[in-house]
Amino acid sequence: MQSPISQLSSAWSLLQLRQILSAASLPDIAPSEIPALIELARVQSVAPYLYWKLRALGADMNAPAWQPLDAIYQTHTRAYLDLKNAAGKINAALTEAGIPAIWLKGFALAHSVYPEPALRHMVDLDVLVPFAQRRAALECMQHIGYTLDIVRPSETLQDMSHDYHLQGEMPLELHYRLLGVHSKFFTADDLAWFWAQTRTFNFNTHTLQMFAPEAQVLHLCAHAMLNHSEAEFLLQRFLDLHLVITTAPQLDWNMVVERARALRWTYAVERALDITRTYFGTPIPEDLTDALAAQRPNDEDNARAFHNFGASTPLENARNYLRGMSAREKLNWVKDSLLPSRAYMQWRYHPKTRWQMLAAYPYRWFDIVRHIAQTVRKRL
Repeated sequence: MQSPISQLSSAWSLLQLRQILSAASLPDIAPSEIPALIELARVQSVAPYLYWKLRALGADMNAPAWQPLDAIYQTHTRAYLDLKNAAGKINAALTEAGIPAIWLKGFALAHSVYPEPALRHMVDLDVLVPFAQRRAALECMQHIGYTLDIVRPSETLQDMSHDYHLQGEMPLELHYRLLGVHSKFFTADDLAWFWAQTRTFNFNTHTLQMFAPEAQVLHLCAHAMLNHSEAEFLLQRFLDLHLVITTAPQLDWNMVVERARALRWTYAVERALDITRTYFGTPIPEDLTDALAAQRPNDEDNARAFHNFGASTPLENARNYLRGMSAREKLNWVKDSLLPSRAYMQWRYHPKTRWQMLAAYPYRWFDIVRHIAQTVRKRL
């Protein structure tokens, strides 16, 4: 597998793109190189920020060569207005229902560390609610027009997951955990710590909750390395980390190290911060890598940080999830995957009659056998 740091896009590499994003003066960019630069920025979800950065450095953004980038910026600005409108309705509904909420990732970062909210590329909204109020929050969202986009095989497996995927005015991930289907990586006590590490940000006339910088760094590292892995590299995730760190000069790095050890995320945090420093020259303490390595528990499992979801078969992805489950969770996962609920079967296979519903179960088992055969062929 090719290392993300060595990946190139046409005439532009990720390292060259980050040099512009962190530059203090306008670099020389040949007109012939601009299309590749714009395309790479679009793929890496940093095009709106690139537009702002070039404009701030004095580039002539009215020049014809930059028009595609200007079009992307305008598109994301309009999309942000839609997300902003949806967020206002979601916040109002949760507030009225008395359900606490912490805004995660894009929307919170857009309003706290980015120069302008529209500069943070977003395709959905992420909000965390208490685990005990997850179903009340789901009903609250359904009341304002949201519907489940992904149905789990059973309520048990839904509870083992970390969010509800919802479609409505804008896509919404309603989180009740930060990591899903692998309780060995994240416990209820871990979640309680994150709930205690919050700060506020202003949105319209409202004050919303987001993670404090230390919790933000830990969550963004885990999201990049454990939810996605390095194989699903996206420059935006490390730009987020860079901006969080550079806008929080009093960040408590000792807390980050101590909590990374307690969470058994020391490798994920070390690697994510190392990539961030490599790409953006982020001011991270020089001895932090050694401190995280020294604190690494013997039972820390780092395999998830290397897993390539896109290149793996469904069975390999399933095995990756099973690694982080307790014995009881594994048993429930196998049982409910083989005999899913009627609601799941209706969502997955769309049977029209009772007989089609009954026939859908053997078809599902055939699907599982097919995935096993696919994995065996790949290994051979």
